[in-house]
Amino acid sequence: MSLNNSALNMSSILGIIPARGGSKGIPRKNIVDLGGKPLIYYTIKAAKESGLLDRLILSSEDAEIIAIAKSLGVEVPFVRPAEYAQDHIGDQPVLQHALNKLNKLDGYQPDLVLYLKPTIPFRTSIDIENVIQKLKNKEIDSVRTVTETTGINHPYWMFTMNEEGMSTPLISGKSIAKYPRRQLLPPVFRLNGVVEGLKPAFILNHASIYGERMALVTVPENRAVDIDTPADLDYARYLLSKSSQS
Repeated sequence: MSLNNSALNMSSILGIIPARGGSKGIPRKNIVDLGGKPLIYYTIKAAKESGLLDRLILSSEDAEIIAIAKSLGVEVPFVRPAEYAQDHIGDQPVLQHALNKLNKLDGYQPDLVLYLKPTIPFRTSIDIENVIQKLKNKEIDSVRTVTETTGINHPYWMFTMNEEGMSTPLISGKSIAKYPRRQLLPPVFRLNGVVEGLKPAFILNHASIYGERMALVTVPENRAVDIDTPADLDYARYLLSKSSQS
């Protein structure tokens, strides 16, 4: 059953799409063409289809990205300062700037924040809904989406290597000799960034925006494609073409 704001006790939910102009792997990555649409379009579409966000804003310093976001119905209440749009800047300063700016502009203080990267085109409104549902729990500090890691990508089958080329199990006591078959490996999950649900207090007042009690929501691999390289973009185009044929 779908959620709605009444089911969420009328919590104020803010969606933030971070989309700076600089990108080294794929120039103008956040608005690169994917299926005849700018990449950011797919994030905006999923957020709007959820029907659960009170506000959906863009944080960007780039005039072209801002214009595209506005044309797609996204609110752009401020221009991100250039110092918050550099390669080395992490998520927390960007989020802090957005929350502080919204509070200063119109006194807006959300109860929950969703961080929605524009480079993940196949997330769905259901992924957003599942994160919000967990984030409403007062005992949870944050919610992050994950994908199960299996087989050769499992950390029990990984090693570090010294200068002589000799191996050491990545996790002490968890060598491949004890887990020779894939079926013996316990479930392990990797972060995928599809949706990140956060509480404003941790964004503004703590060293970690995720707090100590972080819940997880699983997302299938085909919805967790994150476009960072030309190969990622080619794969996304392939998936999109396959889905349009089905």
